[in-house]
Amino acid sequence: MLALTADIVPEARQLSGWVNEVFGILPIPDDVRVKSGMQIYTAGLDSKQRHAFLALKQGARKAVLPVHTAAEYQLFRKLVQDDPAFNQQTGEPDWDHAVITWNREAERNDEVYYKLIEHLKLYFSTWQTNMNIKHTLGQTSSTRKQTDLAVRDPKRSEAAPAALERSKPSQAAHAGILQPEDVEVPHDCRRNEQFGILGDGDSELTVSIAAGLLPDLASIAVSPGEASSAAPTPGPSATSRASDQLMAVARKRALTDVYAPPSKKPRQPRTCAKCGDSRNCPGRSAARLCPKPCQDCGQRACRGRNSKRPHRSCMDGWD
Repeated sequence: MLALTADIVPEARQLSGWVNEVFGILPIPDDVRVKSGMQIYTAGLDSKQRHAFLALKQGARKAVLPVHTAAEYQLFRKLVQDDPAFNQQTGEPDWDHAVITWNREAERNDEVYYKLIEHLKLYFSTWQTNMNIKHTLGQTSSTRKQTDLAVRDPKRSEAAPAALERSKPSQAAHAGILQPEDVEVPHDCRRNEQFGILGDGDSELTVSIAAGLLPDLASIAVSPGEASSAAPTPGPSATSRASDQLMAVARKRALTDVYAPPSKKPRQPRTCAKCGDSRNCPGRSAARLCPKPCQDCGQRACRGRNSKRPHRSCMDGWD
């Protein structure tokens, strides 16, 4: 601020505690700009270029930025190899001449921007680190190649011990099919003498039939106390027919349970929130369409009950 008002107020009074600083984009001082070989910003000529606002605030013809574009990387590599200001015998470039050489190249190339000495020093340290890495990799190439060949040698796997194999348990059956008399069938899965409707244990009965584990029909139909007075045990053909009937009924019941569509609950009819009619009132879709008086206050201009509080009256449900 003092620099801007020095011509107008040459003897401005310093205020205690006040700091003469600029926040944001700092302008390049004139002495630094001239020493670095930068041209001054001209609004009529430099306003259409890239980063024109930054150049305007810095006071230079082009923006002052760190090394960041591909053209700048290539230019730095070329200057380090060919330009004497960048390639000194002492190892450290002549920064005063190097920055002038760089900014002269920036005048010719639109992809190259102005630099300060600090920008060139920062990237020079990064460039030296990268070059040291490349030199180290080049010097240790033969050693690393031998180590890689030894580590990735396929013959190393030949000396490795064989992995232990775990034998799988045997799946062979050690006994035959269970006899019908050895299987206990739940009481609710049993059928009466006339082979009536299946009980609540339909799923268990289906499993028993599929596994061939149904007990003999004669033992199911006749109780132990009536064995003496019961009819003679049916022959193999009758037992086979009864088992086939049971199998067919159980298979049909299982398929019905699997493929039956879920039952839909009936939807309750909508009720008008104003008059309470659930049949013919158009207010069932929106209470404002209802032409009838309110069921609570009896007025036609009432908006009716609150649909979110249907059990409260029109006077209490909207509070």
